[in-house]
Amino acid sequence: MKHIAVIGTSHVGALKQAWKELGNELNRYKFTFFAARSSMYRAAGVRFLTHSNGILSPKTEQLDAAFAYTSGQPTGDVVLADYDAIWLYGFTPRVTLDFVEGVSAAFKQKCFEQIATKKSACYVAEVIRNEGFSGPIVVSPPPMRIIEQQPTIVTPDNAYQSYLQGYSLCLETFKTTLLVQPEASLTREFSTVSHYGVGSAKLDVSGDGEIKHPESDVSHMNKEFGKVMLRSFLNANDL
Repeated sequence: MKHIAVIGTSHVGALKQAWKELGNELNRYKFTFFAARSSMYRAAGVRFLTHSNGILSPKTEQLDAAFAYTSGQPTGDVVLADYDAIWLYGFTPRVTLDFVEGVSAAFKQKCFEQIATKKSACYVAEVIRNEGFSGPIVVSPPPMRIIEQQPTIVTPDNAYQSYLQGYSLCLETFKTTLLVQPEASLTREFSTVSHYGVGSAKLDVSGDGEIKHPESDVSHMNKEFGKVMLRSFLNANDL
């Protein structure tokens, strides 16, 4: 059985809910989730982990408690040697199309600058590599927000793919790969198809149970989207 650690933000809630239904089907794998809400990461500071001897530890009691609860472990420590792969899910930077216009060299430089300035995904990847973990590290940014309500599914154009290429090149510094949501989950406006946001639930970090996001939430996705991403992860990685 291959063991995967998922470290991430409130977006991990969709994965956890999906895993409850897919666990028996995908019984060759085990997922352990270490997740917290973005406010908890912000309270812990930019460098929110301590690390030594192959163990990552949250810096604050609040973050540690969230990691412990979501993982089902006594503490929030992530012992890297216990895992075959690490999936960093929902950390910044987001995929953005703000500067895809223009020449390729300028675009890639801007992309590199955005990602390299201590964004959370790269920070955690760097820490994990520095602690000697040699297995796969996969980064999945937050899903694209829901903007266009009509679920028109099309293949994104070259601008979107160009951004992803630049993102992937930056992650190579940490021997880390990029996994974004499948093209079929996007509209032509590069937003997530609206039905993936219906009924999304908040990440439970303390035993509060399933609390739905308000209908106005356009950032968090439901368990059906979580199933899509879990299958995408396993299809993309030879574990």
